[in-house]
Amino acid sequence: MADIIQIGICDGNALISFLKNDLKFDLDVVNELDVAIQKLYQENIFDITIDFKTITFITSLVLGKLVSYHRDLSQRGGRLAITNTNDSIMDVFTVTRLDRVIAIS
Repeated sequence: MADIIQIGICDGNALISFLKNDLKFDLDVVNELDVAIQKLYQENIFDITIDFKTITFITSLVLGKLVSYHRDLSQRGGRLAITNTNDSIMDVFTVTRLDRVIAIS
């Protein structure tokens, strides 16, 4: 599942978006996201927004990874934000209280 992530960088902030529609955010996507985030770390970019516009489903693994990314970025003086969630994914973030930890819009 190569080449599904696009990264835009502006003023030291990164926007990660997904190039595939109706994407199930699972282990394969997490592995690609890990690679992308490691590249951003190497470029000293620690303010990252993940665009969920094309994400239709997330696994529990994703929730743990998002918390891990948030913690790691916070320790580096950065932040993690999530944007463009659909209603069902936002419900998951609300029920798990992840919306109280990570900026989600």
